Amino acid sequence: MNSKLIVRGLVGGLSYFLLGWVVWGMLLKNFMMAHSSPGAASVFRAEDDFIWWAMILGNLSLGFLQTYVLSKAKINDLKASALTCAMVGMLISAGSDFMMYAHMNLSDVNAIVVDILAMTLVSGVVGAILSLLKGSD
Repeated sequence: MNSKLIVRGLVGGLSYFLLGWVVWGMLLKNFMMAHSSPGAASVFRAEDDFIWWAMILGNLSLGFLQTYVLSKAKINDLKASALTCAMVGMLISAGSDFMMYAHMNLSDVNAIVVDILAMTLVSGVVGAILSLLKGSD
């Protein structure tokens, strides 16, 4: 993996982190809490209790995944990058959200649908950002 891919992966991870903070941490926070199951409130950590190393690794993993997909697919333009990353983000989110819904009583279907839509949008924006960093790999 060359240095450009590493930089793109790091920027992708940072982009996921910042966009996630805005989308889920600010814009959707009350909606998601309102659509959580009654006992699920005790599952969510207070911001002071976040496990930051896990948050950082999760976001970096997504950034490097999207960078890897775009690199392997040799996608070079903004629109294709955004659409590809949106699709990957949607499939990851739908897979994990629906599997958790199947065996955990954390939220209702409304929260799952909104989460999938939000992840699709955020992933598309990250794809666009990654395309701006695209040079010769």
